[in-house]
Amino acid sequence: MSNLNSFLIEGKIIRSGHCKKVAGMDCTMFSIENKTTFLGNDISSTFSVEVFGKLATTCAEKCTRGTFVRIVGRLVLSEAQNAKLIAEHVEFKYISPREDTEGFDF
Repeated sequence: MSNLNSFLIEGKIIRSGHCKKVAGMDCTMFSIENKTTFLGNDISSTFSVEVFGKLATTCAEKCTRGTFVRIVGRLVLSEAQNAKLIAEHVEFKYISPREDTEGFDF
């Protein structure tokens, strides 16, 4: 039986991704900043996100600095014992005005 391994996070992209091949699959890595408040304190956290397959190609094109995204995925422990966020679904909440927005409904 598999245990639940899932996350949902929203944030602003602070490092754009580039698509590359990893083990024969397309892979895009980018970073997001998540801001929240806990017990009256503002908290800002930065996370690296990896995306594979067809979604990786889409993210390489659309994940530009300043874009707001909502990501659903799973956590994986890397070889260096750091948690990595593996995205399985990415919603583009806002496309930066600097980018081409053709085909998007706002």
